[in-house]
Amino acid sequence: MWTAICWQGMQRQELPKVEKGQESDNMTNIIFAVLLSAVAMVESSNDPLKNNSKENAVGLLQIRQCCVDDLNRHYGTNYKLDDFYNPKLAKWAFVSYGRIYGAETAEEYCKIWNGGPRGMKKAATAKYWRKVKCELKNQEKHNDNTN
Repeated sequence: MWTAICWQGMQRQELPKVEKGQESDNMTNIIFAVLLSAVAMVESSNDPLKNNSKENAVGLLQIRQCCVDDLNRHYGTNYKLDDFYNPKLAKWAFVSYGRIYGAETAEEYCKIWNGGPRGMKKAATAKYWRKVKCELKNQEKHNDNTN
């Protein structure tokens, strides 16, 4: 079941559930593309080559080694941190990491991405979610102005 997307209230909107190995449909792809675009702006100013040596985070979505380790453990893969300079792989990591830890809403995906497996319960991730929502609103304004 689809719910209308309203970015101002998106923390209450469910994202379509896509099980591991299930092909996603166009609507799911669109929803995640919009969310990922906002997260990329917050994380790296949309720079796939960004390297934050202070946090040892790389790429478009600023992936850290602990995330890579979780993904490798869960999916039986053997990725290295540097592999995540690839934007397609970084986007896969965001969606997959959220799925591993039970994310169902945009807010939950973002809080898990920012705060790890228990990110949904950490007060510190609320500030990150506000930044992403602000970027979603900026993108919505930009799209309204170009149409």
